[in-house]
Amino acid sequence: MKCPSCSEKVNDNVKECPACGFHMALLGKKIKQLPRKSGLLIDTADIIEEEYTNRLFHWLLHFQIETGIEFHIVTVPSSEALKPTEYVFYFLNHYNIGGNDHRGLVLMLFAKEKKLVCEVGYSLESLLSDEAANDILQHDAVPLLKKKKYGQALYIAANLLGDILQHGASRFKRFVHRAALQMQKGSAE
Repeated sequence: MKCPSCSEKVNDNVKECPACGFHMALLGKKIKQLPRKSGLLIDTADIIEEEYTNRLFHWLLHFQIETGIEFHIVTVPSSEALKPTEYVFYFLNHYNIGGNDHRGLVLMLFAKEKKLVCEVGYSLESLLSDEAANDILQHDAVPLLKKKKYGQALYIAANLLGDILQHGASRFKRFVHRAALQMQKGSAE
């Protein structure tokens, strides 16, 4: 994530930005009510279709048992006074998702903003960076959000992110192909 004060990249294991000293706890003061960590699936926006609630819950539980990675899916009505990336960053840190070395991730859907954001704990970033995760979300889940298929979007996103964490990105040639196309576009401009 980028520091909200100076825009330097900060890791989720710091309490304050090493570049400018911005204290990350200040983010929490802007949140009126942080969702309670009541499980791996927290639908405070109440937008996940019933058919996907059980599928997502069982997928998350199975994934945690199989990998030891703490994966949470959270929906909230709005990011309030924060940027969605700041909100999910604060949630991951406030609840210490993944333990002391943050071996976890949070996939968060902001209903009002219709925005889907992922924060990857720092011990997993060698496998999947926040940027790569959010790129996957934009290409594979956001189109479903636009059709108001919230549960399906979250289920697909969780499966894609989970597969990369379990098996590595190289297994997914379409991601490699997509990255190559983006690089070609960048060099052509």
